[in-house]
Amino acid sequence: MSSRSSGSKLEREVVDLMNASDLVSSMAIGLALQDEHGVVLQCNEVAAALFGGDKSKVLGKSIEDFPWHAVHENGRALEREEWPSSQTVVTGEPCSEVIIGVDDARRSRRWLSVGSFPVMNEAPFHRVLSSFTDVTNRVKSDQAQRMLNKVNRIVMNSSSEADALEMLCDTLVTEGGYALAGIGFNDDGNYASPMRIGFMSGATQYITGATTSELKSNPGGLSPIRRALTTGEIQVVDDFRSLEGFDPWTARAEEFNLRSVVALPFDPGGQRGVLAIFDHHTYAFDERAVRDLENIAREAEFCVSHVLALRGLESALAGTINALSQMTETRDPYTAGHQIHVGSLSRAIAAQLDLDEELVNLIALSGEVHDIGKIAVPAEILTRPGRLSDLEYEMVKRHTTVGAGILADASLPWPLAEVALRHHERLDGSGYPDGLAGDEIILPVRIVSVADVVEAMTQHRPYRPALGLEIALEEIQRGAGTIYDSHVVNACLTLFREGFAFEKKSLLR
Repeated sequence: MSSRSSGSKLEREVVDLMNASDLVSSMAIGLALQDEHGVVLQCNEVAAALFGGDKSKVLGKSIEDFPWHAVHENGRALEREEWPSSQTVVTGEPCSEVIIGVDDARRSRRWLSVGSFPVMNEAPFHRVLSSFTDVTNRVKSDQAQRMLNKVNRIVMNSSSEADALEMLCDTLVTEGGYALAGIGFNDDGNYASPMRIGFMSGATQYITGATTSELKSNPGGLSPIRRALTTGEIQVVDDFRSLEGFDPWTARAEEFNLRSVVALPFDPGGQRGVLAIFDHHTYAFDERAVRDLENIAREAEFCVSHVLALRGLESALAGTINALSQMTETRDPYTAGHQIHVGSLSRAIAAQLDLDEELVNLIALSGEVHDIGKIAVPAEILTRPGRLSDLEYEMVKRHTTVGAGILADASLPWPLAEVALRHHERLDGSGYPDGLAGDEIILPVRIVSVADVVEAMTQHRPYRPALGLEIALEEIQRGAGTIYDSHVVNACLTLFREGFAFEKKSLLR
């Protein structure tokens, strides 16, 4: 028996199976027998429903005849030759679990898992059996989880409220696949007042053009965005064409191929606003989608609160550091500005070493309070012009342990207390208070130590005149690798060669 006749027999068996209505109709998947051109020769009712009609409207049509606007999961258009049935015709191999997004009869987006299998056992393959499983809920769930994960990362990485909200809009478009995401605010609490558009991503021309004037007015309360703002309730428009009495919205939505929108009351950082999300498809925002987006909105609100709280903590920390620094320097006018200078040079060295920005900031703060322990040293000792006695010198040396205790008790972040305690340690073990050596001394301490020495030698002291920058740089260069960290020294030398200079001394920050 020829392969052709055997194929025909197999084809008849497949058709007979698909005509067994009780069996095939009970299946949860769609089945379609197609020829080499993608024309549907036979299908079950599930497949016909997925194709957007009954069997009489499906049979005899090819894939290209259906207005599916098929896409891959990443949103790229699916070409005709990329359909599993087309690939099976060319390769003779089955395809399975190909996720394809299609538009149904209502212009709603559905996601199908499509597979294909050659009906004949040998080439040429004139018939292909395709399967279609609706996986819309699974794909949307995965999509929502990706968006939520991205928003969670925004919480960790945002440096400002604006960054967080801008990244939220970007995430809804890039990860969620939505056409447009925007955030509007009502600044004065009067709901009839103009609405300020704060952040947008996607088809932003829709908002920045003619519709802007509508957002700044209150035309009968018909705008879903305005309604969400005034009522504090979520508003959903499944199809702009059904939105009566608000022609500017519907006409412009048609121009930008926008079909549906959800408006979520959104209050980041205490600002009364709305998060509006638009889609190219009708009925894009069912109950599950709205619930997922509401969770994302609440997470974004938390993100903004987190950013604002961190900003408040940073401000409080800066104020605390400023107060502590001035407490020391007002008791010793000869070293006025010393800690500020050490902090600025420490920051520059850390940046020159290409350290993480957060660590650079912490090292700078460490330098600004490294001598805080001197508040426990009698002022007459700090300002004495002559040589100190051994007892007096021991009292001065205690400023390291006193300072570390103060900073530790204040619960200031690492490494501030460690730097206060160790900034007189030296790589060869000759320093104090514990004679640490080598790798026992952490990098922030090594940086502040060099900055401390350079700054001190360039400034006037009660017991000696300023020695000058050249001598200070010679000192650290001579001790590089034995007393001071050679990488830190090289970074410091490079900075001064490139023009680094201390700011003018002042007791005022």
